[in-house]
Amino acid sequence: MNSGLTDPDAMAVRSVAVHPGNSSIVLRAGGSVVNGKLQSGLWRSEDGGDSWKLMTREIDFDGSGPTTLFGEVMMFCPHDPNIVVAGGETKGLFISRDAGKTWTHSALAGERITSMAFSPKPDKNSKAPTLVVGTFDDSELKALGLGNPATPVEAPGRIYWFTLTTGEKQIKQSIAAELEDFGITNMVFDTERNFVNLATTRGVFYTWVHGAMHARRKLGTSSDRLFTAIGARPFDKWSKLTCAAPFSSDEQTPIYFTKERSRNWSLLSGTSEKEGFTLNAGISCLLPDSRDNNRLYLCNRHGIIKTTDNGKSYKLVLKTTP
Repeated sequence: MNSGLTDPDAMAVRSVAVHPGNSSIVLRAGGSVVNGKLQSGLWRSEDGGDSWKLMTREIDFDGSGPTTLFGEVMMFCPHDPNIVVAGGETKGLFISRDAGKTWTHSALAGERITSMAFSPKPDKNSKAPTLVVGTFDDSELKALGLGNPATPVEAPGRIYWFTLTTGEKQIKQSIAAELEDFGITNMVFDTERNFVNLATTRGVFYTWVHGAMHARRKLGTSSDRLFTAIGARPFDKWSKLTCAAPFSSDEQTPIYFTKERSRNWSLLSGTSEKEGFTLNAGISCLLPDSRDNNRLYLCNRHGIIKTTDNGKSYKLVLKTTP
């Protein structure tokens, strides 16, 4: 997947996106500090990663900074794969309408974009794709001991709602929420276009009415705990199964789940002590298998871990530490 790439910014990957209709088309966004300055780029492959072409250096990604723990900042639109969105560390939101070949700045310059997600359904009236974007207050990075970003910004943590129209004004933007000392780290949609679960520096939040309403969810742990890992899979027509885990905790198995549109959360049982590792070691992502209800993947400082029995036991499948 790295054929022909040698620059340090290309090798420090922040986000990857695969075309939903043609897996040979892959985008990679990367960046790293070179000679004291953040150097970034976005590359495109049309042969599944055997070769790469640089598309732009206008978007400032950082694949080695503190925000690498957070959600994806580049993705194809599931309703129209010609539309791709990407968010920079400080330069804002960019949109491509030719599957990643060319890019245009659209919004949010001077804000730190840390996660995004497309609604499972287009806008009810315009039928245009709907995008939710989360941003981050830099003060939270320092407060949580996550390190300093390459380029500081002064902006609050916000939840934005965008409609990506095709008319003269190709983007409609609204601020759904703004909170002090707050950062969005990751997000997943539920079954409907209005419902989103958000992992934040202050616990898990749930939004509805296009983000105009939001509430913190109680997951049996400290409300102000940092969450970065959140994932979802189909469950029924009314709700998805959503799971989340605090980045660090005292519980041996700190994974929570809900099947009720985030209304009630339960602790996933199980232990990994016999495997010689702990789960509560910086869980940064969770991926429930959409085809196997008993299978779940997670990442922490040990590597990639999976359960095939719905949390009763876990196995380290890829070790990333000595």
